[in-house]
Amino acid sequence: DKICIDSVHEGKKELYVIDLKELVHEKQMDNDILVSIIIPFYNALETIDRTLKSIENQKYKNVEVIIIDGSKDNLLEFLEKNNYKERINLAYIRKENGGVSSARNLGIENAKGKYICFLDADDIYHENFINKCLYKIEETNCDAIITHQDRNLEKVEKGLFEVTSDNRVLSKEDLMEYFMYNKENIHFGGIFYKKEIIDSINLHFELNTKYGEDLEFAWKYLSNCAHGGIVLKDKMYGYYNNPNSAINTIRWEKTDLIQAMNRTKEYLATKNDVFTEKFENYMLPRTYWTVSKTFAVGGRKDYYQKFIKEYPVKENIRKLVKSSKNKLLKYSSAIFNISTLLFYYAVKMVYKKR
Repeated sequence: DKICIDSVHEGKKELYVIDLKELVHEKQMDNDILVSIIIPFYNALETIDRTLKSIENQKYKNVEVIIIDGSKDNLLEFLEKNNYKERINLAYIRKENGGVSSARNLGIENAKGKYICFLDADDIYHENFINKCLYKIEETNCDAIITHQDRNLEKVEKGLFEVTSDNRVLSKEDLMEYFMYNKENIHFGGIFYKKEIIDSINLHFELNTKYGEDLEFAWKYLSNCAHGGIVLKDKMYGYYNNPNSAINTIRWEKTDLIQAMNRTKEYLATKNDVFTEKFENYMLPRTYWTVSKTFAVGGRKDYYQKFIKEYPVKENIRKLVKSSKNKLLKYSSAIFNISTLLFYYAVKMVYKKR
C-alpha cells in the first residue's frame, strides 16, 4: 500500500514515500467553507508575487486573503498591475506600520473565515495545504492541524515530501508535547487555526514584541485545543530564510523571546494547565539556550555576557541536561554549566560549520 520513489533533487539523491491509502481517502473539499489567510506586508515586494501565486494555486478555492500593508513599497500598484484582486479574493488594508503583531491582529479582526491561516509575505504554501488541512479538521472535528515546514521552497512547490497516513487525533497534551520537541520542523504559519477558538479566548499577538510573538500565539492556542489535533508531517509550509529579516538580525531584542515564553508559562499556570511543568522544565530553558546560541553564533559576545548577567540563564540551561532528548542540547548545556566561555566558542564553532 506504499510506493517509494528514488529521485534526485538539486543534486541530492532522496527517497520519497507515498502512501496510496492516503491518496485514495483524501478528497477534494467542496468550496462551501471560507478560510482566511492573513499576510502582514512590509517591504517585501520582491517575494510577494511568489507568495500570492502559492495561494492562487491552492486546490481549495474558497479563501479570502487579507493583506495588511504598512510598508513604503508600492504594493497596491503592484496588486492592481497584476490583477490580483481579480485573480484571488483579496482584501487590501493600508495601515501605518506598527509591527507584525499589530498587522496580524487587524487581520484577525477583519477575518470572516471559519478557519484562519497566517502566511508571511516571503513564504509559500504547498498547493494542497488548505484542502488537506480543511479535510482533516472537518472530518475529525479536532481543533488544530499542524504541518511541517521546509526551507527549500522549490521542494514545497513541487510537492516533494513524504505523504503520511497518520490520522490519529492527538490529545491536547500530546499535541503540545509534539510541538515542543519538534519546533524546528514547524512554522506557526503551518498551523490551521479555528477562528471560533481565537475569538472565544480573545487571543491576539502581543504588541511591542519583535521576537517570539508567533510562538506565544501558537502555544496559547494549542493550550485551548480541548478536542486535540492532528500532526501532518507533510512539508506544506515553505519558509524563506531571508538574510535581511528580523529573525536573522542579531539584536538585543532577541531577548523578547524570553519575555514571550515567560508570558506563556504564566498563561498556562493561570489556567492550571497540566503541561505547565513540562513547559517550565524544557521549553523555557530551551529558549534561554536558543538566545545564548544566537548571540554566540552571531559573534555578539557583549550581548551574550550581558544576557548571562541580567537573566537567570544558568539555572535554566542547567535543566536541559536532564530534560532534553536532543544530544547536542544536552551536552552543550553540560558544557555551559562547566564554563559559559567554553559554551560560547564551542557553539559558535559547531553552528558556523552548518
